Amino acid sequence: MTVWVPNYPLSSTIMSSSTEQIRINWDAIEDWWSVEHGGIASATSGAHAIGRTGILQVDATSGITGTEPGTGALALDTTLGEMQIYRWDSTNSSAGYEGLTDQKFSRIRKGMGAQVIPASTWTKVVCASTTFSGSYDGLSEWSAYRFTADGPGYYFITAHILWPATISEYNKGIAIYKNGAVLTRKKQYGSSILTLSVADIVSLVTNDYIEFYAWHNHTASVSIEAATIQITRVS
Repeated sequence: MTVWVPNYPLSSTIMSSSTEQIRINWDAIEDWWSVEHGGIASATSGAHAIGRTGILQVDATSGITGTEPGTGALALDTTLGEMQIYRWDSTNSSAGYEGLTDQKFSRIRKGMGAQVIPASTWTKVVCASTTFSGSYDGLSEWSAYRFTADGPGYYFITAHILWPATISEYNKGIAIYKNGAVLTRKKQYGSSILTLSVADIVSLVTNDYIEFYAWHNHTASVSIEAATIQITRVS
């Protein structure tokens, strides 16, 4: 087998030597690529995963059988001609390869119209799962009026409430809840303030869930006019 020679050729080496070393290193790459590594059986020659995260594989859809690779392993699908990544889908309790061009990060927008909020009581805002105009949910993570993270990462969360004019002289509140407990909240008073917003970047792990709540101190129940929540996984 040809051996890879690092840090060669040096800048002082003549061109003929440079060309020769390029050829030698290329031969070394070809020798490595032709080896059938242990741990995976495959009819396709090349470099194959041995069950470790991040190892390059060949032909994700049909050429590899045997032990499954770790989450994050890459593969070249020679049928489709694209790179794929092996990932666990906690929403559907399954694992497999997905094209790198597929949706991978959470992106949702949900909202609603009127909802009655009792006085002086933090109340969950029940943004509609499917009916809100302009809504989207890339990884199907919104259910039962909450967002449940499909994977670990940092998530940018914003929520907005439009209050009726009848509450202009009262305090109003909005909050982000994580796993049933308040995480970030805001209260504000002002006769000209009818829209209230809250935002945060939150670290979540798989199956952590996010909801948002509304509050006011009017003497009677108040119906908010509209509400939206947006969540994007940023890393």
